[in-house]
Amino acid sequence: EDGFYVGSKIQMISGSAIGQWAEIEVYDGSNRIAMFSEWQLPEGQTEGAVPPGNDKYRIFLADNVRGRCRDSRSPLKRQGKACELNEYTDGTDTLQYLPNKYMGGARCGETEQCFPVPKVNTARHDPNGFPIQPDSGYACCPKDSRSLTTLRTQEFKLYSLNTTNLTDGTQNHTCIERRGISAELAASAAGRDVGEATPAVPAYHV
Repeated sequence: EDGFYVGSKIQMISGSAIGQWAEIEVYDGSNRIAMFSEWQLPEGQTEGAVPPGNDKYRIFLADNVRGRCRDSRSPLKRQGKACELNEYTDGTDTLQYLPNKYMGGARCGETEQCFPVPKVNTARHDPNGFPIQPDSGYACCPKDSRSLTTLRTQEFKLYSLNTTNLTDGTQNHTCIERRGISAELAASAAGRDVGEATPAVPAYHV
């Protein structure tokens, strides 16, 4: 999307220009090229450098675009906050081309919470192309909640992640729900399996 990164900040994190940053003024979405007037220098530095194309960078999103995150495979699904902040490129993206994905690590849905899980070297996918096991380092379960029952009493729902080691060396992640009329009682209640955890995904804009 043209203009998407305008107002966001790009910072070099490797090479001779490490620490230099700039506010993006123009973004060409079709060619994935960001433009700005000049580099800003880190405090105490008097001379800058021109970074080569293979140096690494990270992007700090402007506030006005953070709420526009969507699931890459389900664009109608709104994404929540990043599971971890400012996770930068894996070496495949270079200075000339900004990535399509948001910098900021993996994300769960707006109604989900993040649980850390071991990363895998290669993502496994089902026939529809969805990951079977998270390769992002995070899995997603519903957010803890509190609601009123039909009897006008409070009900707390707390969620945790259960991980099972499979015989093929992979892991299966499921969400466990516990209920109670208080958070303390819910925490000590017997849990029930409410289904597989969903993999956290890099969020893409629409």
